[in-house]
Amino acid sequence: MVISKCSRRDKVSGELASLRKEEIQMEIEIQQELGEEGLLEEDKYLMEVNLDDLETTSGEQQEYWLLAIRAAREAKRLRTGVTGEAANDEPLLGRAHD
Repeated sequence: MVISKCSRRDKVSGELASLRKEEIQMEIEIQQELGEEGLLEEDKYLMEVNLDDLETTSGEQQEYWLLAIRAAREAKRLRTGVTGEAANDEPLLGRAHD
């Protein structure tokens, strides 16, 4: 009985991790499509960061990159004074997890 409960818990944990990795991958793709637009010159290096394959990692490095790229885009928005709808055009996927 204990083995069965552990096995189910591991399966659910594995499925949740897989779903989270899919969400991370989608957000990475969105950020990469946005490219250097919306970044200050000093933050454009973020687009050159080599992100490991999510299949072989926990996704922690990718999540840190997403936090950094979102912060960089927000810094540009704040510095240039972009407000209103233009500021809301950027995808906010994953913000609930921040």
